[in-house]
Amino acid sequence: MTMPIYPLVEVLEVKIRRVEKQEKIVNEKREVLEREEKKLKDVEEARDKVLNHRNDKLQQLRDELDGGTTSDKIKQMKFYLDDVKEKLVVEEKKVEEQKEQVEVAKK
Repeated sequence: MTMPIYPLVEVLEVKIRRVEKQEKIVNEKREVLEREEKKLKDVEEARDKVLNHRNDKLQQLRDELDGGTTSDKIKQMKFYLDDVKEKLVVEEKKVEEQKEQVEVAKK
């Protein structure tokens, strides 16, 4: 069985092409990771905005309770807080899903 003989120049060219191809793949993967991390940051900011809004409304409810208010107004505020809480749960789920996407991109 005879082994083919390659000139060193051809071997070097093959290795260079392989390295360039792998560098391109790594760069593409890095870009995907950066995009996913940016999306994560955006959904975390959206979640934080909802969380801050909820905390502001909770404080507003406490202030109303301390100042004395009607039970109808309290009920209305509680219903609104429940809606905000549901939105917060949705935003938190988006954050968790995006964290998973970032982990996939890291791998």
